[in-house]
Amino acid sequence: MTTKLSRRDALKVASGGLTFAFAFDASAQQPIPAAQVTGTRASQAPTKVNAYVTIGRDGIVTIQSPAPEMGQGIKTSIPLIIAEELDADWSKVRVVQSPIDPAYDHPIFRSQFVVASLSTRGYWMPVRTAGRQARQVLIDAAAATLNVPAAELTTEPGAVVHASSKRRLSYGEIAATAKAPDKLPEIKPEQLKKVSEFRLLGKDVARVDVAAKATGKEQYSIDIAVPGMLFGTLARAPVRGSGPVSFNEADLAKMKGIVKVVALSNGVGIVGQSMAQVIAARRALKATWKDAPGSKTNSVEALTEYQAKARDMNKKGVVGRNSGDIAAAMSAAAKTVSGEFTTDYVYHAQMEPLNAVASVTADGVEVWAGTQWPTMAVTEAAKAAGVAREKVKFNPMTMGGGFGRRAYVEYVVDAVLLSKAVGKPVKMIQTREDDVAHGRLRPMTAHKIDVGLDKDNKILGWRHRIAADTVVPYLYGAARMEAQKGVDHIVMAGADVPLYDVPSHQAEHLY
Repeated sequence: MTTKLSRRDALKVASGGLTFAFAFDASAQQPIPAAQVTGTRASQAPTKVNAYVTIGRDGIVTIQSPAPEMGQGIKTSIPLIIAEELDADWSKVRVVQSPIDPAYDHPIFRSQFVVASLSTRGYWMPVRTAGRQARQVLIDAAAATLNVPAAELTTEPGAVVHASSKRRLSYGEIAATAKAPDKLPEIKPEQLKKVSEFRLLGKDVARVDVAAKATGKEQYSIDIAVPGMLFGTLARAPVRGSGPVSFNEADLAKMKGIVKVVALSNGVGIVGQSMAQVIAARRALKATWKDAPGSKTNSVEALTEYQAKARDMNKKGVVGRNSGDIAAAMSAAAKTVSGEFTTDYVYHAQMEPLNAVASVTADGVEVWAGTQWPTMAVTEAAKAAGVAREKVKFNPMTMGGGFGRRAYVEYVVDAVLLSKAVGKPVKMIQTREDDVAHGRLRPMTAHKIDVGLDKDNKILGWRHRIAADTVVPYLYGAARMEAQKGVDHIVMAGADVPLYDVPSHQAEHLY
């Protein structure tokens, strides 16, 4: 794992200044004192969330950002929260992407996972507490140096101040002589800053990655090149559960620059000397695929069936929301307003094509990829390479857009399988055509909404029937759907109209 440090690396970190480790109970989000570490890793308990702050003798504060960046600004916002409570001088803050480690797990997802717009909300209290804890350590160290009570000290950006004697110590000066205590101070919520005291949050602060992106210096996995690297792609079977029966392997193998063509359980992998040669071979592929559920699906016909389901009041679905008495409300209505709506399949359309670089060797596997779920990427890379998880070195890269699509890591697995097949590093890039054809699309839906109004046109009842395929089993497995008693919270999202005063409301999913 990338969090493992050699003795020399550990000495470099320890000699540079103060490094703080913060451990939190993910359920209670209350601080638990953690032992001092001399690197960038603390407790490995999977229920912990850790935020790390390193302060150098030069006053530079290095903050590790635990959440992957895909353009949403999270690489700035989370470190900014830490810096606020630390009372750091933002001009002296350096932000780095954290390694993949349980220490940085999101407190809700219990893994490093960016999805559902929950990063800032999820990390909010843990990282605020981490910043405040680091500030308290600095105050305590300054109190010992100045020989004054800690209660007499305050902070300003980048310094601890003793107002009565007009003395101040910069964070760099404190870091030069101080040592993080074995038992870090516990911080209570009331010790955190009041909103009125914020110096950074709520202000106009530039994102830390703007300059690199504007000048083309930002590194995405599609930019990565390693010695001996080949290029590859995977032509996936048309539907899940299918795979190649036969294909023109001999013809493709003869094409210029093609190193290997390999049959995989779910498609045909092509590896070559250049991406242009690989794409040419991909376009020349002629394959026969196994039948699988969904092979004969016609979306035009399916939408017509969905509409018929939604209209047929004799068909009952799974009720996702039920309040009041919808039948009585509709019967009592002075009039009913009805409408039918449909949505098509929708593609994520992330800018950077799905890609990853993998190098499988006898020592393990190294991966370079931008993903919303790096914890899962490490797990799946290990499975694909046939090695222990500890044998995976994962390099998290900035994503060129994600929008939920990069929460799935099959493209990382593709790169690992291709590298394993040829025994060399492979940069796997999925063609845009294949990406669209095999995208994790928003489902097609048909809706029928009936709204009962009283004589003053106030809503008495709201009935919403949604006909659509299920999404939860596709994403999380059948067990999750069973645990939710058949309610697909993704399909039903928004249908519960929670912010409106509707006396009687029913939302029903037909599948």
